Amino acid sequence: MYPSKATCDGAPFVTANNEFYASPEFAQKQNESAEFLSQLPPFLDGRPVTLENMYNIYDFINVQSIHNADFAKALPSTFWRRYYTLASWHEYNIFTSPQLDGIGNTLYQIEDGMEVSDPYFQLLDVMILPVIRFELQEIANTSNPLKLAYQSLAYKPFFSLFNMTAFEVLREPAGGGEPMIRRNFKNGTGSDFVTYNFLIGIGRHAVSRLLIDHVNPALINSVHGPLAAAANASAAAALGSYPSPPAGQPAIGAGFPGAGLTHFVVLAMYRVLMFMGLLDHWERSLKKDAPPRWFSFPLL
Repeated sequence: MYPSKATCDGAPFVTANNEFYASPEFAQKQNESAEFLSQLPPFLDGRPVTLENMYNIYDFINVQSIHNADFAKALPSTFWRRYYTLASWHEYNIFTSPQLDGIGNTLYQIEDGMEVSDPYFQLLDVMILPVIRFELQEIANTSNPLKLAYQSLAYKPFFSLFNMTAFEVLREPAGGGEPMIRRNFKNGTGSDFVTYNFLIGIGRHAVSRLLIDHVNPALINSVHGPLAAAANASAAAALGSYPSPPAGQPAIGAGFPGAGLTHFVVLAMYRVLMFMGLLDHWERSLKKDAPPRWFSFPLL
């Protein structure tokens, strides 16, 4: 497990942010959201109401909605989806790049010659791709007993990870329908992304609920079960005294880690299967799809 804090205040990163804020895309979104933002000052206790500050706006409103009943009652019920969407849009564009090696995505790169054991590497959870690569190699190494690797990271790297791998959620039309997941894979830098079918035979576009239901029985969703099976009574008792979340806490309070972890586990599972030779992508001839420039995955 690595720390959840990332060092993102370097000059190239700041320059990229400023370029984004000066872009036509940002100006368009600013115009589109101006009317909504003008309604927020009564709820923000003097905080800056700008699109650049959208994450802090989201964070403040979300925390107040969870822990302040009067605030939650006064906030219009239609507001949360709008500030959540704007915050997601802002964070995605800050922590991704159109180019694979762009500054937003380079949060995942590692300096040439740096070893995984280097102390500097241990300080940055943002270098998750080299860690995944290293651990897949260790799992495949028959002389190494490693069979399961776990990584913990903040929500920001998920944006870059999904952007670089083109792992996307497809939204159904406004009339309704469940989110669908399309699985794209790119073999090396000289090829394009290709869309592949999912394991459970539901086609190239999998309904997220079906995919989650399929893998959920194999996931460890609680430490109580494994501890009980291992007869670790003392640890199980200690966990039993841990306070439960407050009753009635909105699902959005656990949004970023919850959905991000679900999608990351699915992606990591497929990468392990491919690396170990249990999946053969090259036996199929499928139409190629271009990777998306922007996507939004559900945080609820």
